[in-house]
Amino acid sequence: LAPGASSTFTIQYDTKRAGVASKKVTVTTNDPTQASVDIPVTGTVKAVFAQTPAERLTFTNIEPSATERLSMKLENQYDRPLTLKLKAGQDFGRFEIALQEVEPGRVYELTAVTRPPLNKGWNQTEVTLETGLNEVPTLTIPVAANVQPRVVVFPGTIPVTSDSKQPTQRVVSVDFRKETPLKITGVKSSSTGIQWEIMPPEEPVANRKTASQKVRLTLPA
Repeated sequence: LAPGASSTFTIQYDTKRAGVASKKVTVTTNDPTQASVDIPVTGTVKAVFAQTPAERLTFTNIEPSATERLSMKLENQYDRPLTLKLKAGQDFGRFEIALQEVEPGRVYELTAVTRPPLNKGWNQTEVTLETGLNEVPTLTIPVAANVQPRVVVFPGTIPVTSDSKQPTQRVVSVDFRKETPLKITGVKSSSTGIQWEIMPPEEPVANRKTASQKVRLTLPA
């Protein structure tokens, strides 16, 4: 650009991902006083379908043999009716997936049901829905189920630094499922210097599937 001259360029933004857009375009130059200029790109991308309760379906802390069900409501936010359908040929692994039209062209319900036996840890899949809209032809919805062991100890490791001059205390939590309760009756240690105290069981929280009991450890210097 000559002194005082100007130029125009176009910025394009991919709107397939709904939500807040917050990006920047950096223009670099050979100007010794200002080598680069940042141009913010901000705005909000309207979702084609509003998803309730969230953008994914997640089963938390369930048994490997559990058959549980979760649903998501999808409401058309576009300016005309859209036909939503499951993309053919998908393998959903440990889940049964179904899509039901609640209100023609406007409201749909996506349902996921776990299909036991589930693997320990995370069982995951993705559901692809076809919208019939050229601008956003598909929607992808993650589905996951987290299968925890019957007993979980936290933390699994207690680090001790070599410069520890005083005995230190640590608390280990033993979490278990309410329907299969347990009671800690003793603690064994390969180091005779470690002392332990079994703490009274905690009152279970009403809306949690798990309960816990704690052990207080005293580690020597």
